[in-house]
Amino acid sequence: MKELLARKAETPKPTVVCLCGSTRFVKAFVEANLRETLAGRIVLSIGCNTKSDHDLEVAGVHLDKDMLDVLHLFKIDLADEILVLNGDGYIGASTRREITYARRKNKRVRYLEIHPCLTCGDEAYEKITNTARRFVYWSCGGCLDDARTVANLNGSVDE
Repeated sequence: MKELLARKAETPKPTVVCLCGSTRFVKAFVEANLRETLAGRIVLSIGCNTKSDHDLEVAGVHLDKDMLDVLHLFKIDLADEILVLNGDGYIGASTRREITYARRKNKRVRYLEIHPCLTCGDEAYEKITNTARRFVYWSCGGCLDDARTVANLNGSVDE
């Protein structure tokens, strides 16, 4: 124990990262948790998969999504940064709220996937698709409404 505590005393405090994203991408949470841990970061993640935790339902546990959302905001408070798991460019309403909250708390926001923005060329993290016309647009947060407008001019946008 003494040697371990000595090593800890010599080691800089690790960055604490909170994973954010849709629980429909539970595999991305597992993979990101591993990558971030092996990179020397402390990882805060989802506690259950609200999209498919069949075991919770079988056990008779009622999922309180609002309580889980609030709990995740507390995790963001503890973190130095968040990593948005925007698999295939998808960012849902809950994740969007978490990004906004993290920015208000001056947390660094990183994204799993980054592409050039259709409108301004900056880093983009959200994909807007129109499968009927086979259009795919990547948009940064500042141009998101403009990109949706352009996509809608070419047909309906898939949500």
